[in-house]
Amino acid sequence: MRESLLFWNPWWRPDFNTTKLDLKDRLIKNAIMPLFERKEILTITGVRRAGKTRLLFLLIKDLLNEIDAKNILYLNLEDETLSPYSLEELYKQYKAFMKPKGKVFLFFDEIQNVEAWEKWVRKMYDSFAEVKITLTGSNSVLTKQEYASLFTGRMLNFELYPLSFEEFLGFKKFIIDKFTFVEKQEEVKELLREYLLYGGFPEVALENDVTKKILLMKNYFETIRDKDIIKQFKLKEYKKFERLTFFLSSNLAKEVSAKGLAGIVKLSPSVVNNYFDLLEMAYFFFFLNHFAYSIKSQITFPRKCYCVDTGLSNAVSFKFSENLGRVYENTVFLELKRRQSLNPMTEIYYWKNPQQQEVDFVIKQGLKVNQLVQVCYNINDLKTKKREIRALKKAHKEFKCRNILIITEDYEAEEKIDTMKIKFMPLWKWLLTTE
Repeated sequence: MRESLLFWNPWWRPDFNTTKLDLKDRLIKNAIMPLFERKEILTITGVRRAGKTRLLFLLIKDLLNEIDAKNILYLNLEDETLSPYSLEELYKQYKAFMKPKGKVFLFFDEIQNVEAWEKWVRKMYDSFAEVKITLTGSNSVLTKQEYASLFTGRMLNFELYPLSFEEFLGFKKFIIDKFTFVEKQEEVKELLREYLLYGGFPEVALENDVTKKILLMKNYFETIRDKDIIKQFKLKEYKKFERLTFFLSSNLAKEVSAKGLAGIVKLSPSVVNNYFDLLEMAYFFFFLNHFAYSIKSQITFPRKCYCVDTGLSNAVSFKFSENLGRVYENTVFLELKRRQSLNPMTEIYYWKNPQQQEVDFVIKQGLKVNQLVQVCYNINDLKTKKREIRALKKAHKEFKCRNILIITEDYEAEEKIDTMKIKFMPLWKWLLTTE
């Protein structure tokens, strides 16, 4: 056991230097670090291959600047050499081996591989032991209702998504700041196109060979679908489920309903609805509700479908060029989800009135709608521009919302139209603008 503990915790060695942890930064780290001073258990969920393990190492790297290395224990619980042992045995062996003094920081990666993990974690939390616990694991485990109830008030969850555009630029070693923001915009636009086409999975971003990028993305798509959903939930109608995922990949940012898809994939609406839940649980696809003040009204409308990564959908749908407007909208949705994960009071909807005039995103905080966002790739087309503004006028009147944004390919301006002031901003700039 000691050999495995040393293997996973190289910082215990006298000759270790933190520069050996060659890691790319993730923005969510800055939100998590201050919480190590609090008692709550930290959990990190997200789609497979988004970088949860690397994020743990990033957190550990920062902690090593402040505390003794002996006070940090990391365990990858997929390691078969650790599987014969309980968490209690592993913890006792660590304490006997390293003899840490004071508060210890426990990082358990892929926690679902340990039987009855929740009982031990709850016991440690409720005890007087000076411990701070951070977990990653299967989304279906960490978000399971029975565990959510068990850890009510004791757990803080963070959602990790594939790279934001800002993180993507960092992975590409492309440095941009307020002084070079404008002069480097052509290079930024070129990198944005790569980001839209191949998405933000870390390994894909670091791979330069296009063929390998596509193979990686296809592999991710199949692995998430087959291992995280079909195998884990023992789906009998797996061929129909596969057909459903291909259909959704080719229909990004479009309205879908369980009733409408039931006929296409030859399943009942209730089964399709169940599959929607599983897709969201795996952070594979998301389904955005129509805005309404009652839950009943929300669920009677179709939902809009988005994929966790545009590269995944592009790899299997082959519609990038003709689908660029949808890819733009999917990218905006994902960035809104990232921002929402750091501000749980935020709610995201789409809106459509009986005249079929639509606003892509209605951003609500508390009881108030505080932003309307329209995504329009080709705003230069006068007919398109009038259509988008007409829908915003209707929503502006209904929600009394003054913060109105249209995200474009290149157009940037502020225009006053009747009682509205509309801000137009290129996608690349919006993605790099912190709110």
